[in-house]
Amino acid sequence: MDSDCLSIERKLVVVFDICSSTKILEELKQNDNLDCWRNFLMFLKDCLDQDGKKLGMTPYKFLGDGWILLFPPAIRLPDLYDFLYGLCTGFDSHFDFSMLPLLQKRPAPLGLTFGIDTGELVKTKMHGREEYLGRAINLAARLQAATKLVPEGNDYGDTVLFSKHSFNSLDTSGPEGEVPIHVKPVKVPLKNIIGGEEYECFWSQIL
Repeated sequence: MDSDCLSIERKLVVVFDICSSTKILEELKQNDNLDCWRNFLMFLKDCLDQDGKKLGMTPYKFLGDGWILLFPPAIRLPDLYDFLYGLCTGFDSHFDFSMLPLLQKRPAPLGLTFGIDTGELVKTKMHGREEYLGRAINLAARLQAATKLVPEGNDYGDTVLFSKHSFNSLDTSGPEGEVPIHVKPVKVPLKNIIGGEEYECFWSQIL
């Protein structure tokens, strides 16, 4: 790692995951339909590229059943929420159309879960690829995983956990009449995070 390539960038980090992806993959493999899963992921990628480009989003890393996305820290909260909402509705409709006919039954839970934090990231190059290092990525990933621990939403997908810092830092300005964003303060246990025994954050149901 060349220290001359290091730079610091502030980003809003969104980590998301597809609920029940292991169950879906196992059944598709049994039925020799893994190519349909690949096509479905490409559909999600196209949604990310199309809707995220308008917001300055960078699709940083594919995780196998989700992505790490980087947004400008000055993004408006209503715009971010519209992005999450559009991704969830696109997922649900395309899943019912292209994937559900290949499965024995509708998986539960189903949908997307998100974890969000913001902060400074170290940008560098490893093996010729741009990489980002920083607490915001680690925390967003742990918040995404913790969505299933929130009693109100553990049977459903399409939920998000914001760190308090990231939610309070988002720009809420905009025209009158925009739909307000409703969040609920919750506490979740997060491993290897200072104060993670009962980490205070904000939870919201997207759909």
